Amino acid sequence: MAKSIGTRRLIRIGYASLYNRKVTNSIQYIYRKVGKRKNDAHSFRWQPTYRSNQANLEYVKKRLFSWVTLERGIEGDLPPSESEPGVNSKKLKRAGKYFWGFNSGGTRRMIDQSEDRESIVLQTAKFYQKYINNQNIGQKTDQLINDLLVRLKNAKGRDIGEVDYTPTIRSSDGVAAGSKEESLVYLAPHLHKHKHMKETAAEKEIVRTLKKTYGRLDLGTEGQIDVRANTEEGKMIQAFLKKNADTMVGNLKGVGLGGGVDITTTNLLTKGDVGKFWDVKNERYTLDFLNKLDRGQIDISDATKQGRYKKLLGLLQEISREVNNSNSEMKLQGEVGRRFKGNKNNRADAKKAGEYLWSIPTGEGDILILRFSNQGDKIGVQGGLLPNVGDSLGVAAVSDYLGSSFTAITQGVIDSLNRKNQLMYDNIYMNMTNQTMEYGLHSVGGTTPFIPTFHTNIMSKGRFTEDLSSLVNEAFSSWYSTNSWTENFDPRASFDRNNEARQWANDWIRKSAQLSKDINDDAEKRWIQWYAKHIGKYGKGTSWQKPWSWRSPLSLRPFIMTSAQGQKQAMASEYARMQTRSGKMMSYNQAMSLMFGTQFKDD
Repeated sequence: MAKSIGTRRLIRIGYASLYNRKVTNSIQYIYRKVGKRKNDAHSFRWQPTYRSNQANLEYVKKRLFSWVTLERGIEGDLPPSESEPGVNSKKLKRAGKYFWGFNSGGTRRMIDQSEDRESIVLQTAKFYQKYINNQNIGQKTDQLINDLLVRLKNAKGRDIGEVDYTPTIRSSDGVAAGSKEESLVYLAPHLHKHKHMKETAAEKEIVRTLKKTYGRLDLGTEGQIDVRANTEEGKMIQAFLKKNADTMVGNLKGVGLGGGVDITTTNLLTKGDVGKFWDVKNERYTLDFLNKLDRGQIDISDATKQGRYKKLLGLLQEISREVNNSNSEMKLQGEVGRRFKGNKNNRADAKKAGEYLWSIPTGEGDILILRFSNQGDKIGVQGGLLPNVGDSLGVAAVSDYLGSSFTAITQGVIDSLNRKNQLMYDNIYMNMTNQTMEYGLHSVGGTTPFIPTFHTNIMSKGRFTEDLSSLVNEAFSSWYSTNSWTENFDPRASFDRNNEARQWANDWIRKSAQLSKDINDDAEKRWIQWYAKHIGKYGKGTSWQKPWSWRSPLSLRPFIMTSAQGQKQAMASEYARMQTRSGKMMSYNQAMSLMFGTQFKDD
């Protein structure tokens, strides 16, 4: 698995917020290759920058410091005036007096505080955040990246899925999956012939199977039992139980499914406390038997499978009583009774067979299997313990059927489907997260400047980084291989090719300029009125009169960058999940150590 690390990059796409420090300024772009290793072949930075942004004192004083002073005044963040207490209750007037006032050393605040130019820029960015949020910057970022993905699909011909689309996964008889475990079980029969594939190819095939078999939006039918006995998935679970029948302990006679089997991943007990029968709202067990026991008596751990089953006998007896108790708060009688009545969709599997199974992982590595049988005046209960399985029945059966590694990959795809902000590209699912970052881009001088970003992170797999890099390079290849951050250019001019990347750049530079104007107009509206009344009319010289004619503080522009950051961490997280799903409990730190030689404390 670690060999695939070279295909992974953290990709950031979004808006960079340039904060101006000069009366006039122009924005251009930097585009260059980064990294010297073989795996860095497609790593690059495409980002906006000011041609020059050396702070101009007049701009900082009259444009930034005055605006920050007003914002501080509105928020009540200015210290009270001692020389003129009457202005303290008048926020706008107090802000004007603060601007023109003197520090204890005898220098005017507008001079003294404007000397620390970076501090004023940081304050400007802080107060600008609310005006940026007013424009729903997260939604704007989503639109920007979605448009790029569509253009990438058009240019490279890859399959690309709708962001956050979740296909309906159905059983072989048309019932929609209601859990991740059911999804896994329903997929398994369709994946058996692909189980020897390597990770990337396997993931692609799983997604193709999803799209081909389960992409329909038909409603299907309502299921009564999670897995019916005679379906392909039912036969798979039946074969697993038969294979392990000799290891089972208890009074469960035979391994037939009856009408089928209900499966759950919720542990019976978790560390002797909260589990399957825990009522979260009332903070008590729905099985009153458990409420009567001390914490220590709830423990079901033991060195032997017989010992663990013996500790469950009291629980089994209680379940047998509760399933025949119409007044039980557990409502188990009604739940089981409905199985034996059938439903409106003519699903009467348990009714026809007269019995069905219910499986519960115990939390100690075993599976408790209950057989409910319809005995007319009561419901019969038989229990058996399938030991040392390490997972739920559905996952254990699929792991036996597909192999633990392939099962873990399938679970990874299902996990991605159930997350928000996931992207399918070239039949591989990748995770997306919305992020902000204050330092991370480069400046002409090679330092790391303060350029806050609003962006989406994509931990890429497969060909995504290569295709993206190729597309951008087709448009701006003249600048890609330069060895200097000083090679700036205007992406809107005619360059190497008028391809999808350049069209996207032109469109979103134009849209970002309009978005910047909207934000600045919102931020400046009250400031212009205040400045004209409290600052400008008292200043000497024409430069004091209309500083709002100067370039506004904020300029948003799109950017794309790739980074090796996070690839090891992403690989280790996936590896830890895969090993844990395979029955080898593994922490993230252990995975990091095994894969990359990092040290960790055993947790």
